Amino acid sequence: MPTVEDATPERWDDLLLSYPVAAVTADENGLWAVTCFVVRVGKRRQGLAEVLLGGAVDIARRHGARAVEAHPLDTTVRTASAVELFHGPLSVFLRLGSTEVGTRTSKARPVVRLAL
Repeated sequence: MPTVEDATPERWDDLLLSYPVAAVTADENGLWAVTCFVVRVGKRRQGLAEVLLGGAVDIARRHGARAVEAHPLDTTVRTASAVELFHGPLSVFLRLGSTEVGTRTSKARPVVRLAL
């Protein structure tokens, strides 16, 4: 399994891996979003998305997030190239404890949330 060191940046806090979402309702106060993953060609399909997501969740937690939300790609519904996986595969989010919430924006695009 890759480690944080394999993902490179020496300071995780210098990366914008997750960010707070503007609260529209009280339910969204403290909600952060993970919107994309950038993994260098040659390093893809080695488990780095899971490492990056774990780092993003840690950053969000340290900054007071109550939950982290994302719109990953469900590869059991639609096969995707490595380039299309910039939102992250659903399987990674589920392995780290996210659950599907709300209505899918399309068959292959669920909304997932991880309570912190």
